[in-house]
Amino acid sequence: MTDYDSDDLLLDEEGDDVRSGQAGLSESEDEDMAVMDEVGLEDDFDDELSDGEEEDRMDSPAEVGIIEEMTLENFMSHQHFHLKFDENVNFIVGENGSGKSAILVGILVGLGASAKASQRGMRIGDLVREGSNFAKVIIKLRNRGTGAYQPDVYGDSIHVVRQFQKNNQSSYVLKSAGGAVKSTKRSELRRILEHMNIQIDNPCAIMTQETSKRFLKSTSPKDRFKLFLEGTQLQLLYNNYQDTNDQMKTMAEVIASKNDILVDMKREVDDLQRQYDERKHVKKLKEQLKDLRMDLVWALVLHAEKNLAECTSSYEQYEVLSEKVEKKIIAKQSEQAEIREQLDEKQGKLREVENIGEELRREYNDRTVAYKKHCGREKAAENTIKELRRKIDSRKKRLAKINREIEEMQRKLETDREGELNAARERVSQKEEEVRVASNTLTEIMSEKDKLAKQKSYLQEDSSAMRKDLAHREKDLGRIADEVKHLEQANRNASKLGKFGGDIVRIRTLIDRNQNRFKQVPIGPIGAHLKISDKEWSHTVECFMGKTLFTFIADNLQDARTLRELAGRTDLSIVVQRFRNQPYTNLPRYRTNLPSLLDVLRCDVPMVMNVLIDQRGVERVFLAETFSDGVRALEHDPSIEVRTKELHRMFSKKGTRTTMNLRHHHKQLLTGDSSVVLQNLRMHQERLHHEFEQLKGLYQPKEAEIRVVSAELSKVQREISKTQSKLNTLKRQGKDLQDALDDLVAEAEPQTEGLIEARQQLREEIDEVAAEVGQKEEDFKALQTERQAFTQARVDAREKCEEHGKVQDTATTAVDSIQHALAKAITQEKRAVTRRAEIRDQLRSCKKDVDNATKELEKHITEAKKISPERREPRAKPEVLDKKILSTSKRIQSEEKNHRPLHEIEKELTESKHHLRLVLKEVGKLKMVNKKLEFMLQMRIKFWRKFRQAIAERSNVYFNINMARRNFSGRLDFDFKEQHLHINIHENSTATLLDLEKKKRTKKSAADAAAIDDAQPAMRSLQGLSGGERSYATVSLLLSLWDAIGTPFRAMDEFDVFMDAGNREVAIKLLLEVANEQKGRQFIFISPNENQLVKAKRESGVQMTVHKLLPPRQRQSLVGFASQAV
Repeated sequence: MTDYDSDDLLLDEEGDDVRSGQAGLSESEDEDMAVMDEVGLEDDFDDELSDGEEEDRMDSPAEVGIIEEMTLENFMSHQHFHLKFDENVNFIVGENGSGKSAILVGILVGLGASAKASQRGMRIGDLVREGSNFAKVIIKLRNRGTGAYQPDVYGDSIHVVRQFQKNNQSSYVLKSAGGAVKSTKRSELRRILEHMNIQIDNPCAIMTQETSKRFLKSTSPKDRFKLFLEGTQLQLLYNNYQDTNDQMKTMAEVIASKNDILVDMKREVDDLQRQYDERKHVKKLKEQLKDLRMDLVWALVLHAEKNLAECTSSYEQYEVLSEKVEKKIIAKQSEQAEIREQLDEKQGKLREVENIGEELRREYNDRTVAYKKHCGREKAAENTIKELRRKIDSRKKRLAKINREIEEMQRKLETDREGELNAARERVSQKEEEVRVASNTLTEIMSEKDKLAKQKSYLQEDSSAMRKDLAHREKDLGRIADEVKHLEQANRNASKLGKFGGDIVRIRTLIDRNQNRFKQVPIGPIGAHLKISDKEWSHTVECFMGKTLFTFIADNLQDARTLRELAGRTDLSIVVQRFRNQPYTNLPRYRTNLPSLLDVLRCDVPMVMNVLIDQRGVERVFLAETFSDGVRALEHDPSIEVRTKELHRMFSKKGTRTTMNLRHHHKQLLTGDSSVVLQNLRMHQERLHHEFEQLKGLYQPKEAEIRVVSAELSKVQREISKTQSKLNTLKRQGKDLQDALDDLVAEAEPQTEGLIEARQQLREEIDEVAAEVGQKEEDFKALQTERQAFTQARVDAREKCEEHGKVQDTATTAVDSIQHALAKAITQEKRAVTRRAEIRDQLRSCKKDVDNATKELEKHITEAKKISPERREPRAKPEVLDKKILSTSKRIQSEEKNHRPLHEIEKELTESKHHLRLVLKEVGKLKMVNKKLEFMLQMRIKFWRKFRQAIAERSNVYFNINMARRNFSGRLDFDFKEQHLHINIHENSTATLLDLEKKKRTKKSAADAAAIDDAQPAMRSLQGLSGGERSYATVSLLLSLWDAIGTPFRAMDEFDVFMDAGNREVAIKLLLEVANEQKGRQFIFISPNENQLVKAKRESGVQMTVHKLLPPRQRQSLVGFASQAV
C-alpha cells in the first residue's frame, strides 16, 4: 500500500510552475488515465467541466438556488428586517453601523454555517440581538425548472428557517412554497444545498467583510494560492483525500494485527478438527442406524400407501369406464333406432328409383333391339344390292364372251357386206361406250350421294348435340341469373348466406321463423359454418366438399321431414345425426406430414365438423402441393386420400393406386363474402354467355351447312334420276343398234343366230336386274332415313338411363352409408357390452384389493408412529434398508471405544470455525476495501491535479480579460510546488499576452520560442502597483475565480474599501459587465458608496437593484430599511 503525506497529495510530481496552462501529465499518469477511461470516471469529469461551462454561459435568469427573500428577527443589529433580492444584481448600501454586513452573516448562518465561520462570534448565541433571547433567520430559495429539488414536495420555492437561542440551542425548519413544514433535519438542508451547489463554506462564494479586507490587502502569494484552493473547493477535496490516506494507514495496521490472530486461530481449529475426525465416524454410524430404522418403518408405510393408491385409482378408473360404457351402449342403441328409420326411408326411395330405372332400361333395350333389327334390314338390303350388282357383272362377262365369239365368227366373213357390218358394229361400239360412260357417271354420282348422305347424318348428329348443349347452357344462364338476383337481394339485406344462393337464404329464413316446429333447430348450410385458414387451398377444399356445402343437418328424422316440408324440395340434401356439442377427439393418426382438411378448416359449430368426419371422412383426406407429394404420401400410408392443388384425387383400393383428374368451378364459397361471390358469379355468367354466343355462332353455320348439304343431296338425286334416264335411253338405243347389227349378221351368217339369241337374252336379264337394283337402292335410302330416327330414340333412352343411374347411385351410396353406419353402431354396441362385463369383473376384483390394502396401511402406520412420530421420506426400498441396518449395527459394535464425548469436541470445533470465518471475512473485506481505496485515491489525485490545472488556465484567461478592461494585460503564475500565486501586470498591452500565449502553443522551433520571449512586454508584480490598482487587480482575480465556481449566487462585502474613486468606478463597471454577461447567476455586493453606483448604472445600462439601509439613528425608532431600484 502507498502512503501519501501532505506534500505528495498537494504537489505535482514534476513540480512544474504553471504559468499559461502548459503543464502536462507524466507517462504514469497517462497510463492511469487510460485505466480511468475503462472505469468511466474521466468521461464523468469532462462532463462535469462541460456542464459547468454551459451553466456559466446561461443568459436567462436562474431557476434554482438564488435567494428570493430573506427575513432577520433579533439578529445582530436588526430587530425585524425583510429584504427581497433581485434575481441578478443587488447592491446593498448604507452608512457604517446600518447592518449591511449582518445580511451576509445572516445568509451564512441561515444556510447552516457556524458563528465562527461568519467571523462575528465564537458561538451562535453571540449573534442574538441585545435584549432578546432568540433570533430567527428565514431565507427563501428559488426552486423551479427541470433542476428543481423535489418540486412535488417543496414546490417553486423552499423556505429555510433557522432559529437559535441565547444559550446556543439551534433548530432548523424546511417549508414548502405553501408554508407546509416538510423537514426539521439539518441533513435535509445539506442535501438541498448540495443539490443546488450552494457553497456556504467557500470564502470566494460568500466573502464577508473580514475575508474581503484580508483578500484585498494581502500581498502574499501563498495566501492568494490558499484562497485559490479554498475558493475553487480544491482544498476541501485535498482534505478529504488526506483523511482517506490516514484511514488507509489505520486499516493497514488493523489488517496486520488480524493476520497475527489468524495464525493462532487456524492452529487451534486444526487441532480440534483432528480430534473430531477421530470420533465423528462412530456418531455418524449411530445416526445412520437411527435414520435407517425410521426410514424402514415409513418405507413400509409408503409402500402400503402406493399399493392402496394404485388399487383406489384402478377402482375409480373402472368406475368411470363403467359409466362411460353404459352411456355409450344407450347412445348406440338410440343411434341404431334412428339409423334404422333412416335406412327404411332410404331403402323405400331406393326401391322406387330402382323400379323407374328398370322401366327406363327396358325402354332402352327395346329401342336398342329395334335399332339393331333396322340395321339388319338395312344391311340385308345393302347385301341384296351388292348381290344383284354381282349378277349384272356376271352376265356382262357372259355377254362379253358371246360378243367375242360372234366377232370371231364375223371376222371370217369377208363378204361384200363387210363395210355395212363394220359401220353397224362401229355404231354399236360407240353406243356401248356411251352406256359405259353413263354407267360410270351414275356410279360416281351414287358414290357422291352416299358421301353427302353420311355427311348430312354426321352434321345432323353434331347439330343435335349442339342444340342440347345450347339448351343446357341456356338453362345454366337462367339459373345463374336467378342466383345473381338472389345474391343481389341478399347483399341488400346484408345476409352472409347470399353466396349460397337465394333458395338457401329462403330455407334458412323459414327455419328461423319456424323454430318451434323442430325438436332441435337444424344446422346449415354446412358451408356457412366453415372457413379456410389458408386461402390457397380453397379451390381444392370446395372441389372435395361439393354439394356438401349446401347440406343441412337435422337431429332426427321428424325434424328432417319438417325441413323438407318447409323447403318444398324433396331433393334437399339433409344429414340426420344426433346433435353433439363436443367435437370428436380420439381421431386416428396417419403416417404423413401433409396437412389434412381438419388443419385448414375452421368451424364455429362442433357438430358440423363431426358430420364431416362421419359422412365425408375429412380426417383421412390430406392436401398436397404437387402430384409427386401426393404419390409419396400414399406410399407411406395407403389408407389416406390425397387432394392436390391441380384438383387430382389419389387413393389406394385393394393395393392399387387410383388417380382422378377432376374439374370444378371455383365459387369461393369458403373464402369470399357474398359480394365477392356475386362478382365471381357475374364473371361466370358473362363467360357462360360468351360461350353460349360462341356456340350459337357455331350452331347456325352448322344448320346452314346442313341445308347446303341437303340442297346438294337433292341436286345429286336429280342428277342421278337424269343420268339414270339417259342411261336407259342409251341402253335402248344400243339395243336397237345391236338388233340391227344382229339382223345384218343373221342375214350374212345364219350360223350365229344361236349366239345372238343368247346375247339378247343376257341383255334382257341385265336390264331386269338393273331395274331391280334401282328399286332396291330406293328402299335402302328409305331405310337410312328411318335409321336416324331409331338412333335418336336410342340416344334419348340412353341419356335418361344415365341420368337416372346417377340418381340411383346416389341413393345406393346413401343406403350403403347408412347400412355401414348401422353395422358400425351394432359392432360398437357389442364391443361395449363385452367391455361392460369385463369392467364389472375388474371392479369386484379392485374392491377386494382396496379393502386389503387399507387394512395393511393402517397396520404399518400404527407401527411406524411408535418408532418415529413424524413422517419421513425414505431413501430406499424396505429390503435395501434391512440389509443396511444389519451391517451398520455390526460396525458400531466393533468400533465402539472410550473417548472424549463427541458433542463437546463438535461444539468447540463449530465455535472455533465460526470465529475463524468471521475474522477471515473481515480481513478479506478490509483488504478489498483498502485496495479499492488505494486505486481510487490515486486516480482521484490525478483528476484533482487535472482539475486544478484546468481551473488555473481558465482563471488566467478570465483574469487577463478583466484586466484588459482597465487597459492592462495580466497573468496569473501558479507555482504548485511552492504553493504560490503571483500576479503580473503590464500596462497598455490589451491583447499582447493572449497573442503570445497562442504563439507559444503553436511554436515550431527554438528560434521561434526565443523570438516570442523577446517580444514579451516587461511585467510588474502586484507590489509595484498603486493601492487602487492593486485592489482592482485583486477584484479581477476574484472574478476570474468566480467563473470557476458553479454556485447560483455570489456575495462580497466592501469590495471597494481600498480603491480610489477612479478604480472604484472601473471596478463597479467591471462587476456590472460580468453580472450582465452571467444573468443566470445572482450577485450581492455591499458597499458604503451610493453615488458612483447610480453613475455606473447610467453609463453601463445594466439593470440592477440598490437596497439602501437606514442610518443607525433612524433605525432606533424605525424597524426595517429603505430599498430603491436604480
